[in-house]
This record gives sequence, structure tokens and C-alpha cells, in this order.
Amino acid sequence: MKWIGLILFFFACPEPVFPQIAFKTMVPQQPVVAGESFQVQYILEGGEKNALIQPPLFTGCRLITGPNIYHGKSGPNSISNFVYTLEAVRAGRLLIPGTTVYSGNKIYRSNTVYLDIISPAEASRLQGKNTEQPGEGYFLKPGEDPYQKIKENLFVKVQVDKVDCRVGEAVLATFKLYSRLESKSDIVKNPGFYGFTVYDMAGLDDKLTATEKINGRLFDVHTIRKVQLYPLRAGRFTIDPMEVRNRVEFSRTAVSKKTEQQIAEGMMGLEEEETVKEGTDLYESSISTTPVEVLVKPLPEPVPSSAFSGAVGRFTLKGTLSKQSLAKNEQGYFDIIISGAGNFTQLVAPVIQWPEGVEGFEPEIKDELDKMHTPLKGSRIFRYPFVCSAKGKYEWPSISFTFFDRDSNRYQTIYTRPVMLEVTEDFAINKTDI
Repeated sequence: MKWIGLILFFFACPEPVFPQIAFKTMVPQQPVVAGESFQVQYILEGGEKNALIQPPLFTGCRLITGPNIYHGKSGPNSISNFVYTLEAVRAGRLLIPGTTVYSGNKIYRSNTVYLDIISPAEASRLQGKNTEQPGEGYFLKPGEDPYQKIKENLFVKVQVDKVDCRVGEAVLATFKLYSRLESKSDIVKNPGFYGFTVYDMAGLDDKLTATEKINGRLFDVHTIRKVQLYPLRAGRFTIDPMEVRNRVEFSRTAVSKKTEQQIAEGMMGLEEEETVKEGTDLYESSISTTPVEVLVKPLPEPVPSSAFSGAVGRFTLKGTLSKQSLAKNEQGYFDIIISGAGNFTQLVAPVIQWPEGVEGFEPEIKDELDKMHTPLKGSRIFRYPFVCSAKGKYEWPSISFTFFDRDSNRYQTIYTRPVMLEVTEDFAINKTDI
């Protein structure tokens, strides 16, 4: 049983995952008023945390701070956010240059984007009576109801791309906090996703911010959580509310101050009692998203035989051997690669009918997925270790994979090509036994 040590060695040393790396430039979606500050984000997805960015050359604006670097998840789904805070100098169309980042011995370049800068007079004309003076969101006027002001200027929303789908079809849900106030927000309850498989795309650590105009007023928008949801079965399911507690600071005197927001999870109440600044008041409030009901319809009848395991999307299938020739008892690998776009998180390992004389084992699973694509796009690799105890030629028969193609609204079955393996008389030697 010399091959047992070799099997343990291979299981202890999985192959590296090669992520799909993307590098992009993000700016506010709405025009920026000349003289005000704004943020430019260079976002690296799937890169290394020690990635080096080439400082961009900004013209037509003034650099205030940056880069401030934030790191999200580690591993193949990592996100690094390089944030620059700039000040718009004059009205006009501002070019925000792309730049380069060095990660994993490779150089990646982000896109160039344009940002419209408008004058204060133009901003006043566009907003009309809704135009507010700088710092008005921070100033509580005499007689003004603080809780009503909080309600109008601080809220959370959940956005879904669909509320009607089939089993296994992706639903994209994005939770955002909108604010025009000086606030500290704490996520006290994340939503439940009963009936779904959940794939996280972005969270607080990714520091995804933007601006959006609602009823003529600009809000700072923070993406709290972004997920792909894959229904497990038919029925009506509810995306539960996300609950957020807030601590809002108001000044009793008019000041020119740009409001800021801080968002954390499970931190409020753990920190030391906050000291109230002179001339300010603190108010606490609770907000939540609206529950969202999703109608999940069953897949069409008749459902294929046991060959169908719930795959929904569009896929291709390939089966390969790590080597075409092995010695007796030498460890080999048979890879089944499913590529395409769909509910990868729900794909199960295909059943292998091993040729007589071949002993197979449970597979390792490796994903190479683009998490920012909905539905997930990429590959899932099932790597099956095996050994052969006798000399000879072995043939792996075709392996089938059945999925429901949402585009054509029908089931499809695809097959691997048969593969051949030759096993020689020589015995493989486990070097750990020498």
C-alpha cells in the first residue's frame, strides 16, 4: 500500500487557484460641483494584497489625499481598493486617467473615464428650491424635528434584479445605505436567505461608494452587501430585512462641513461611550430594508432522469487525464471541467464509472469564477485521484452532464470524449518510503 502516502501527499498540496483579475476605474455617477471634493476608486479584483499601483497623474483637479488602500476578502475573490480624494477646480469635462497596477508579476491597466464638473450656479439651477447650503445636513435648525430629518436623509434599500425566476436561476440582491448626514451606522441584523444558496460578491470591506440623485438631492451611497442568490426549490421565499442602527450627530449652529458616514457590523455598544462635542447633539435611530418576496417557479416537466442534478445555465464539458501513461500503483488524476455561466455553487460531482482494475477516490473541487458576473461565469474542476493495480490499457467511457438551458428553455445533455490510459509493469516508488 505504498501509494497511500502518495495520495495523502497530493491531498495535502492542492493546486493553486488562478483567479480572473480585473482592474477598473470608478468615479461618482453624478456631476460634481466645482470647489467640492470627490473620490476616485481604482479597484483590483482577484489580485494580490501587496499589489503596487502606479500613482496616476491628475490634471484639472487638486489632490487632497491618497491613495488610501482598503483590502477586502483574501484569496481568488480578493478586492483591493485604491482611493484618491480630489477637489474639482473648475467647471467642464474632467478626464480621470486610467493607471496600472503590478500584481503577481503582471501589469494590469484600468480604464480612463470622464466626469462632469458643474459650477455652483449650475448646481443651484438644476436643484432649484431643493438646493442646500454646505453643511445643511449637519445643521439642525431651531424647531426642526431631528427624527424626521433623519428619516428623510438616512435610509437603506435593497435592490433585486428580478422577483420572478426558476429554480437555480440567479437573483442579484444589493443592499445600500443612502445618507446626507453625519452618522455612524451599525448593521445589527443581516438578512436571512432561506431557500437560497448564497454567493457573496461585495461587502463593507470592499468600500464601494458612489453618489446618486434622489428627488433632486445628492446622496452618498455605500454598498453594504451584494450577493447572488440561487433558489434551491420552487415556492415563495422572502429576503428578510437588513436592520441598521444609527447614531447621528447634528450641530446647533450653522457650519460649513461636508457630512461623512461610518459603517460597521456589530460594533455599536462595544466601543466606549462617545463624548458629545460642544454645540452638538446625538440622536439614535433604527432603519431597515423592506422585505422582498421572490416567486421561484419549478423547472419544466418532464425532468430528465437521475442524470440531472439541478444545473441551470449554459455549460460545456471536458474530461482529461493528467498523464496518458502511468506505472502500476502510481497516482493519477482524472479531471472533469464544467465551464460556462450558471449556478456553479450548486453543481455536484459527476458519478464516475471506473474501468475494472482502477480504484478511484472522491474528487477535490477547484473553482475559477468571475464573481462580478451574474450568473457566475468561469469553470468548476472536479479532480478525481485514482490508481491502477495491474498493467494494461484502460478506457474511460463518456461521462454525461445534463443541465437546463434558461435561454432555450429546455434540457440539454452533453458528453465527454472517451480517454485512454496505458499502465506499465513498473511499480511507482513512494519517495517517502526510501
